[in-house]
Amino acid sequence: MWKNQKKILLQILQMCCVCILSFMFITACAAKDQKSDETEKPKQEETSGNKEEQDEVVLETIPEGLEELHFIDFGIENGEYGKGTYKGEYGGTTLDDTLVCGKLTFTPRGDTHVLIGGKKAMGGFGISAIVPNKSEEWVLRLYDTNCDKKGWKFEPIYFYSDIAGVPVVGQEIDLKVSIQYVDNDGDGIENDLKLGMWFNDKLYDNQYIYLKNYVNLSYSMGTWMTIVVFQDAKLFIN
Repeated sequence: MWKNQKKILLQILQMCCVCILSFMFITACAAKDQKSDETEKPKQEETSGNKEEQDEVVLETIPEGLEELHFIDFGIENGEYGKGTYKGEYGGTTLDDTLVCGKLTFTPRGDTHVLIGGKKAMGGFGISAIVPNKSEEWVLRLYDTNCDKKGWKFEPIYFYSDIAGVPVVGQEIDLKVSIQYVDNDGDGIENDLKLGMWFNDKLYDNQYIYLKNYVNLSYSMGTWMTIVVFQDAKLFIN
């Protein structure tokens, strides 16, 4: 009889061990699944969020508070300008925080230059129509007038019609140039020039142009504007 009872007790103990081990295994699996869910889901949300941020492009708008200046504010009237040099000076003390506006037509022949911000008539930065690198496409060019003859302060920058969204030469364009004096290089002096080239109120390539230490040059930045037209070219201001 004792042998039978001992056998039954052993069987009961074996069953209890099996139950305990099964419970422990199930509990461990459940905990592992829960931990996996907790670690994987945030990664998916983070990745999704980063993709949305990368896909989202914020278009720049013309800064508020800029004073609008037109060519007439520099003493240059609307009309047709042929071969010659035409100059005028803005009556204010600075071009900082201004927006120079004009509806211009650069003809696709010869050289036409609009110089803005000289301390004398021929200084500042220039905007001209040009065919670069012997290509057949006319573009606009931003360049340094380099009146102190000490080397270019920046390399020419070109503006193409497909990026501007309008033909930049040969048709009338609504061109606005935002001018701000800023401290872009972190030296504590607001003598860097921040330029925005706006075609139909759209910032070219959605990027500003920064010219280091360009404000305090011997020829820039002042309050003069000069138009220079060579050969058979013409500039129309409306």
